[in-house]
Amino acid sequence: MSVKTALAAAIAWLLVQPLWGVADQYPYYAPLGAVIAVTTTVAGSIRETMTGLAAILVGALLALSVRLTDLPVVVDIGIVVGIGTVLSGLRWFGAKAAWVPITGLFVLIIGRQDAVDYTAAYLGLTGLGAGVGIAVNVAFPPLALTPMADSISRLRGLLAAQLDELAEGLLHEEPLTSEQWHHRQKSIRPTTEEMQKVIGHATDARRANWRARRWSETAELRYQQSRSLQHVAFLIEDMTSLVVDRERAERDEAALGPRLRPYAAHALLAMAEVLRSVRGQTAGAEELQEADAAVGKLVEEIRKERDRSATDLFAAGTVVTGVRRAMASLVPEDLRDELPSDW
Repeated sequence: MSVKTALAAAIAWLLVQPLWGVADQYPYYAPLGAVIAVTTTVAGSIRETMTGLAAILVGALLALSVRLTDLPVVVDIGIVVGIGTVLSGLRWFGAKAAWVPITGLFVLIIGRQDAVDYTAAYLGLTGLGAGVGIAVNVAFPPLALTPMADSISRLRGLLAAQLDELAEGLLHEEPLTSEQWHHRQKSIRPTTEEMQKVIGHATDARRANWRARRWSETAELRYQQSRSLQHVAFLIEDMTSLVVDRERAERDEAALGPRLRPYAAHALLAMAEVLRSVRGQTAGAEELQEADAAVGKLVEEIRKERDRSATDLFAAGTVVTGVRRAMASLVPEDLRDELPSDW
């Protein structure tokens, strides 16, 4: 992006040099427009250009209107900044909102001698530079596939680490306290939200992008990975909340108890390895089968414990369901017939 911005600004400066009149007086607005326009997506370039030029136009018209009155300059400035700041609160201006009062000030102060020509130069040359910026972005459009892969990988690693922490906590001889569990509980939501933002940005990058068709298969794979991982993240957050809330020293009745904790821990550790084995859209077959066996063993022990203690063990069953549903999101097509049908 920095290279494209520098290139667009240089081209805009060269284009404005042969021009005369107000363009010769204010040539620096052309590279300014190029800087405005170059963003990380083509669609973003067009949006930023439109909102930037709209903010400049509104600010300039506000200043020109105020100049029709014969008020002192200090009063003009107060009015332009005050009303401009109110207008900049309109959501449509987005990140360019501050340009409304700033442009008004420029027109009042820098262009005071010839406000109309200055406004024309400001708006026209900025628009010219923005056109160059858009053209450069169209010529070299980004797709943001690498950031997508990185954000997916970060979330997958965080989820695996959370499962490891839960399993290690369950392997203690005595239930952990609330404070001890708190130190093992990771904040998953910010990383999930970050991935969603990156995916949204990548979706935006595909618009008006001539490279999008060539890389459509890779992009679609990334979208499928992100959807599966969001589902897995929700399930792991739910299991984490259950374990932290129900399997702690302060509670008289635990969700798992000393007999089931080791089996649940092994199932969680196996699920962590499933996440680490993901290549492409699906997890490794061997890791999935090992996790399936670990969950099956937990189910078997839950049934034995239910017969022995005559308790329902609904919370323990929730752990089984959560792990199985998480695994189901990562099962390759050719393994679905071999693994449990209730996934």
